[in-house]
Amino acid sequence: MGKTEIRIEEDANKLHAPQTPFDKEETYTIDVSGESFDNDDGTSRQDIIKNYVKKGASVDLEFYLYEGKPACRVFVANRQIGNLPAWFAPKLFEHIKKGGRVKASIDHFGKSEESGLYGVTLLMHQYIPDKVKKTLYLFPCPACGNQVSKDAEACPSCGHKLKENTADKGEAAAEVIKLQQKSRLTSFILTLLFGPLGLLYSSVIGGIIMIIVAIATAPTGVGPAIAWIISILWGDSATYAHNQKIKKQAELIKKAIS
Repeated sequence: MGKTEIRIEEDANKLHAPQTPFDKEETYTIDVSGESFDNDDGTSRQDIIKNYVKKGASVDLEFYLYEGKPACRVFVANRQIGNLPAWFAPKLFEHIKKGGRVKASIDHFGKSEESGLYGVTLLMHQYIPDKVKKTLYLFPCPACGNQVSKDAEACPSCGHKLKENTADKGEAAAEVIKLQQKSRLTSFILTLLFGPLGLLYSSVIGGIIMIIVAIATAPTGVGPAIAWIISILWGDSATYAHNQKIKKQAELIKKAIS
């Protein structure tokens, strides 16, 4: 496959390159539109497709403005066979104006049994040149203004620290999480031995409530015993819920430092 020639007419070339993030590299297919029309010089696009289009043949593109929006003509052997779809041409135009490249070739073509007309599908390889890639991963140092890699931990020019070591941050976060977790076994032993008082380990509010209940129901005889049993169950449930909350916090921390 030969090199795809990209032409941009003067009116379209006046449009500024967009400041949006750069497109990813990808390969895809796209259907050509307008194959049934004749060209401005009177030549039939259907005849051109029939006589000149071959699988794998190189395709050239020419961008222009149509009703104020980027549009794109598709050429094979310097003969127009149609246009890129109206919804797609502006997206590809943005990619190219930002310094991207594209290679286009004939993926397949054929004649419709229903309409009797030829249709063409292109194979598009959209990519980012290495010289453009290098600029995508640089940013100005906040201290001296020199260009620095986004992966750098410190500016090579002035030594300004750009980011902390994520491994150290991850270890520190893991240690904090470990200290914040509570033991279900400890909760069980404390509530088994001390009832509502032991519940204070896993749930301060729960412990206070059950202490009040045990005191208030003491005259009944069975009230404190029931409060004791509830404290054991409440303690285990509260400890489990607490540890689940800590695990979710750990996941958020890992995402933040990754």
